[in-house]
Amino acid sequence: YTGSLLANDQLNDVKFGKNPYELFGVTNDAIYEWDLRNYKPVKIDKTFLGYSSLEVSKDYLCAGSRLGMIYVYENNKSSTECFPLHKEVTNLTTTITHLSSSTDQSLVCALSKWKQNASRVIEMNTGKCIGNWPTPKTKIQFGNVGAFCG
Repeated sequence: YTGSLLANDQLNDVKFGKNPYELFGVTNDAIYEWDLRNYKPVKIDKTFLGYSSLEVSKDYLCAGSRLGMIYVYENNKSSTECFPLHKEVTNLTTTITHLSSSTDQSLVCALSKWKQNASRVIEMNTGKCIGNWPTPKTKIQFGNVGAFCG
């Protein structure tokens, strides 16, 4: 037994940060950042937005919600209380069940396994959806997992 991490609710998604000792997690009502060297929370952002999924990049945190909204936060180390909101994307209307970033961390793919072809690609810097994807010919069906290659 080495230690335990505390959260006020069930964790819906967990991801490592850019450093091997950073761990991020989302519950229904908060985003957590823990320091794995001492198992203490570094930051707890209680915004009560119904988080369902999470993706962490060098500069941004992307959190999907149960209402289909995607929140892009700045991963700012100077703030200790909360993550500053960078952009809010409201293009989906179903629970975001998976988020995945590109290898250069400029794009994030958002998927929902609850609705057919419910997927979006978002540019992290601008927070805008890429409008020409998916096309009507793209057969994603119900997406459980998405990833970028290259």
